Amino acid sequence: MLDTMIFDHIVVDDAFAGAVQEAARSGSITIVTTHIQEDQISEIPDDEKRKAISRIPRDIVPTTGFALDVSRLRMARLADEVTSATIERIGRLHLRTVRDALIAASARDEAERDRH
Repeated sequence: MLDTMIFDHIVVDDAFAGAVQEAARSGSITIVTTHIQEDQISEIPDDEKRKAISRIPRDIVPTTGFALDVSRLRMARLADEVTSATIERIGRLHLRTVRDALIAASARDEAERDRH
């Protein structure tokens, strides 16, 4: 699972972006995002950069956990109590960080799903 800033770095280099696209298309790698990254990508003001990122194949999965004013219906699944408490604690400190906490929890859960 890639954070939005990683997509920014990939598309800076056309050759690297092409290699990532080909690897994703061939199944050598699977790039996974949540609606959080997709929302951030859609808000990129640079049309060229946004279009370059949109050419990178990826699977969109639900977030693990819910956060008010961040999560979307049908795009989030329940988290266990420990994960929920961590996301809530982070959210009280800073809303932007709660997005990162949801991405991290989702990445962990997707990795666990792939192992089984």
